[in-house]
Amino acid sequence: YCSDSLERCSNEKRSKSEIISGSLGDRRAAYTFAGACLVSGFLTLSLAFFPETIARAVLMLLPATAGFCFIIYEPRTKDIPIMDDEGFSEKLPTFPFATRKEKIIAICLIAFPLFCRGPVISTQIGWIGLQNEELAIPMQTAIACGIIVAAIIISLIVQRVWNNSFILVYELFVQPLMFIAFQTAQMFSDLWSIYMLIIDSTYKITLFYIFMVPFLFPNRPQSGKSATPLLWSFAVLIGGRALFVALGNIEPNAVYAGITVVVVLVTFVGACIVSFAFLQQQANRQRTADTFITREQLKSELGNCCSVLENQYKLTPRETEIVTLLAQNYRAPYIAEKLVLSLSTVKTHMRNIYAKLNVHSQAELLILLDTISEQSQK
Repeated sequence: YCSDSLERCSNEKRSKSEIISGSLGDRRAAYTFAGACLVSGFLTLSLAFFPETIARAVLMLLPATAGFCFIIYEPRTKDIPIMDDEGFSEKLPTFPFATRKEKIIAICLIAFPLFCRGPVISTQIGWIGLQNEELAIPMQTAIACGIIVAAIIISLIVQRVWNNSFILVYELFVQPLMFIAFQTAQMFSDLWSIYMLIIDSTYKITLFYIFMVPFLFPNRPQSGKSATPLLWSFAVLIGGRALFVALGNIEPNAVYAGITVVVVLVTFVGACIVSFAFLQQQANRQRTADTFITREQLKSELGNCCSVLENQYKLTPRETEIVTLLAQNYRAPYIAEKLVLSLSTVKTHMRNIYAKLNVHSQAELLILLDTISEQSQK
């Protein structure tokens, strides 16, 4: 905790002109994903109004175009500010991983919402029965709007919660939308537009969080193990969907419906519990950091006051050391052990110090230091 506090303090003190070089950066990667969603949404929306032959041709060209761009792409390194003009850090804070409890909380924060999407696969077949020429364009429009909404939400997340609460937006705000999705799925013929808007937007946001997972763990993308959290996240998402497809084919409809309800409720309650634990963990770390900073400030103030006494009353270096320890309310036996001196020597220095400062006890010395501190603040 202390090392984390020190790092946090040093990061806060860095000037905005400091730079890091050579990588896309956590925040820029997030904006790239949001931009890709925005382009995808508008492309999907525009293709809804073109003849089917043209739409199919464009869709066939997209993979080839993407592959060609990937081959010819040459990364360019440039200086990236650690802090932007609004005071946001370029890098996304990682999960604390010091204890087993912290590891369990981090893994559950990722796994619960991803597994919760598994039962959604059973509701997505509802739109197949409504497919016809009349609803083709409205359905594609609803899908495109969902993708565009996801791009907007992702941009807002990056702008507003690029901090330790980043993951909680998904846990406490996006995941509960699954309940609305299940409700609209029961009345799909009437509420299909709302359902598709929720499903497509939340799915793109889910993929966004999966792609950000490597940045949330201590092994940063520069290390060899950066892909492990990403692969495990995809495994949980795809494994959950495959499991519920199998259950839907094996179990009767009533049993399957009960299982899906239980799974959604359990994962949501579990996500709320680990979110609360994560918030409590953050609060504890903040209190530790605040305590550490307060102690450092007190030591700095005491050092300044003792320097004033040294210059004003012509104290020797040894006497200044003893005054500094007395100012921290330490007693003669501890000071003797700390400075590797005999107890009698320390007491002799203390008498000389009290005589020079015209005080008669450690309490009066502390009062004198308080007076100097108040005068310096004025």
